[in-house]
Amino acid sequence: MPEPWMRRTLTVALVALMVVGPDAAVAQDAAPTGAVTGVVVEEQRGAPLPGANVTIEGTSTGTSTDLDGRYRIDELEPGTYDLVVSFVGFQKKTVTGIEVAAGESTTLDVALAEETEQLEEVVVQAQAARDSEAGLLKERAKAASVVDAISAEAIGKSGSSTAAGAIKKVTGASITEGKFVNVRGLGGRYVNAQLNGAELPSASPNSNSVPLDLFPAGLLDNIVTSKTFTPDEPGNFTGGNVDLSTKSFPERRTLSFSSSVTYHSEARFDDILRQNGGLDRVPGVVPSLPEGDLRAENQPIPPYFGANQQERQFLNDVTNAFSQSKITPQRKAGPINQGYSASFGDQFQIFDGMPLGVVTGITYSRSTSASRNRRSASAGPVSDESITPDFQFSGESGSTEEVLGGIANFSFKPHPDHEISLNSLYNQSNEQSAVFLTGSIPRDDDNRIFDRRRLEPIDRTVWNVQGKGEHLLGGGSDSPRLTWNSSYSKTTQDESDVRFFTDDRLPDRDVHRIATSIYEFPTRYFRNLSEYTWGNDLEVSVPFGFGSLKVGGTYQYRERDLNERRFIYDNLNSPGYEGAPNTYFSKCAGFIDEGECDSGPYQGTAPSDLGVVIQEQTSNQNNLVGDRTVGAGFAMVDTEVPGLPALRFIGGLRIEHTDQSIETRDGQTGQITETDLLPSANLVYALREDMNVRAAYGRTLARPTFREFSPATYYDFKRQEIFDGDPTLKRTLVDNVDLRWEWFAGPGELLAVTGYAKSFQDPIERVVVEQAINREVTYQNQRSAEIYGAEFEARKRLGFVSNALRHFELGGNLTLTESTVTDTSGQALGRPLEGQSSYLINADLSYDNPNSETIVSVFYNYFDDRLDTIERQNQPNQFERGRHTVDVVASQGLPFGVKMKVSVKNVLNEDTEVYQSFPSAEFTTVRYKEGRTISVGFTYSL
Repeated sequence: MPEPWMRRTLTVALVALMVVGPDAAVAQDAAPTGAVTGVVVEEQRGAPLPGANVTIEGTSTGTSTDLDGRYRIDELEPGTYDLVVSFVGFQKKTVTGIEVAAGESTTLDVALAEETEQLEEVVVQAQAARDSEAGLLKERAKAASVVDAISAEAIGKSGSSTAAGAIKKVTGASITEGKFVNVRGLGGRYVNAQLNGAELPSASPNSNSVPLDLFPAGLLDNIVTSKTFTPDEPGNFTGGNVDLSTKSFPERRTLSFSSSVTYHSEARFDDILRQNGGLDRVPGVVPSLPEGDLRAENQPIPPYFGANQQERQFLNDVTNAFSQSKITPQRKAGPINQGYSASFGDQFQIFDGMPLGVVTGITYSRSTSASRNRRSASAGPVSDESITPDFQFSGESGSTEEVLGGIANFSFKPHPDHEISLNSLYNQSNEQSAVFLTGSIPRDDDNRIFDRRRLEPIDRTVWNVQGKGEHLLGGGSDSPRLTWNSSYSKTTQDESDVRFFTDDRLPDRDVHRIATSIYEFPTRYFRNLSEYTWGNDLEVSVPFGFGSLKVGGTYQYRERDLNERRFIYDNLNSPGYEGAPNTYFSKCAGFIDEGECDSGPYQGTAPSDLGVVIQEQTSNQNNLVGDRTVGAGFAMVDTEVPGLPALRFIGGLRIEHTDQSIETRDGQTGQITETDLLPSANLVYALREDMNVRAAYGRTLARPTFREFSPATYYDFKRQEIFDGDPTLKRTLVDNVDLRWEWFAGPGELLAVTGYAKSFQDPIERVVVEQAINREVTYQNQRSAEIYGAEFEARKRLGFVSNALRHFELGGNLTLTESTVTDTSGQALGRPLEGQSSYLINADLSYDNPNSETIVSVFYNYFDDRLDTIERQNQPNQFERGRHTVDVVASQGLPFGVKMKVSVKNVLNEDTEVYQSFPSAEFTTVRYKEGRTISVGFTYSL
């Protein structure tokens, strides 16, 4: 659960929402006034105009725009007004017939043209905010790089509960393991994740990936994915730079409460596999790890063989401390899946009219999921007739998860030319899962049945505090602009009391055993990972002529600390095992008492005899600390090309110095020190006002993770794989080329075609070293890799076909990718990069009727087969089979500010499957169903 002070903070935030929010809303309903708000920009370039005068015609009521060109005029009586906007060197503009309603804000965005001898009338249209699709498309049209994005509006339509679910709608994006994002088939080290522009640390022990399922969708304003590099962005992304933006400066007061319940088809309402107790930490009776190497002679727990009476008593105390929780799953009905959230946002005038924006939100969810008839297998020798499995299991799994999150964002404008923000976010997830698999090892040919059990609790947290500032150094749009960003982020992953237990039996003879020569000892892990990042960015943009020069720098320090303790049950053959795990690991643990463990095969055992005992087998090399310092400087120009006003050039150079090191407890080290030059050049040609052609080149890099270049051996609980790091790994350099045509056909409408190519030097891949019940894998640099691809994207309202279809919108995207890999000897491997799909499809059809407040959306997703595991030589690689996903989401506005939402996710419920293709046949190694979910929720907004 969250730290006590954080839990108190979130509780106070929720109370504030319930107490302050309704009072504020009542005040708003009682207030007879409204407001006009918007943005003033240059018509030619779309750049904001700070310091423009905005007044109500015929009155002295007015204001000036801030450094982002935004304005707001409050306390207007309901009625119709004319708005006058002026700025030195630009044509004055008057907008007539502006309707202002009580308690509401009317949004008008104004574009001013430069002064000419002949003035022209300009029709002003309202600009959608950045939380809408239309608003994001406008941002995308004038962006310096190739970007794709999804807004809060689209996230709401999709019914996604987390950022992981929402980003699947982005062109070329897919999700692996339910939480890690792939962009253009590239994930992990090739995707960078940011929160409000600040890089996030990872909570994954053996990956650079940030688990996006930790971020509740209700707290997000938008998700913007940059696919091409510009020098003002971090250089460590190739597939994409994913920036999660939380809600910030509200244009009007908002207050909402929502709740939902969800049914999972695999969990149903009956019993599922659940956790069975569990320890929060290593029992206090167990001594701390000694300093120095953990050799056999200085392990904290003495070996049971040859122990004296004092040591035997200590072994009994330690073992009994572990016996407080079971080592096998239990069957128990899961809790009802439910979720709650509340948010409040408003602007306040303080210190004689200085605006203060406040956004707070809190969200809580609890969910249960299950997977039945789960299969796991591994192929062995291949004959002409058939494939002989090394092992073959089937079974089920179940999990429960609680997620608590909150944000508190404050934005303050002490002057129209200055804005300072403080953003904070905290998310905590507690997941408890259980797995039971039963099956055989055909190669042994003795009809034994093997039972495997895993209990895995995972507590994950993300905490981010960020200060930002933007300052116009002078008056007018030609003044230099200074921006800065300083953030502290911390992620943790606590896996306390992860339990593994395997036994086998001869069912026809009722003979049971625990054969540690075939599989692992009954084991309990206590692992804690923490990683924090302190990042600082400073940049200055200086306008000149028809462009600007931006220079700046970045300093980032990241530190990771991974601690692990491993305990096994030993002395397993005395007393004998009869197939009752809970009895065996409790009654028969430590000193054997008279009673249940002193009968049958245990009869005659002396009370001072030790039965099953706990032994520590913690490894030095699995405890490590690592740090990485990145210092960067850049210079970038963004300008029209002289003589070609429709052509825009954005380019420059970024220099990044990396100093990355790691050290294990036994003194093994890894070190990477590099200085890289990362050039970038982007061209944007405006074929017409709503149509662009883009060409981009950029060099980026990918660093190995702390785990990958550590000389440590690490066990991955979920994949049941042993990972060996390699301290000789090199970082990867990537040259990227993109070409895009885009047409913004109307508000919220788009047609785009993109071609891209990427060339990798020293790509890092995960490969299998040894195949057994627990696979052993490592990481290695290949010589090179090439990726070629194309993206097609369309979004169109259907009113042009018939007026009857004016409320329908059709959208979709298709990504096609081909990749090749060359090994260190220069041989082409004839396979794609790990995680690469040859094509990916997203499509959606929405009905949105604002008059009846009815929204119905159908979403379709398909990814083609993608490389899951690179097998050892002479074995075919494993691929995750492509599958189709269909989601249906509907919402209906009800009286009194209530909205009802119903969703059905994963309607088709196709198998998740991993397979190998042999010359004689295809062999399935993993198969299970994720299940359908049906959700019903209500939102009350004031």
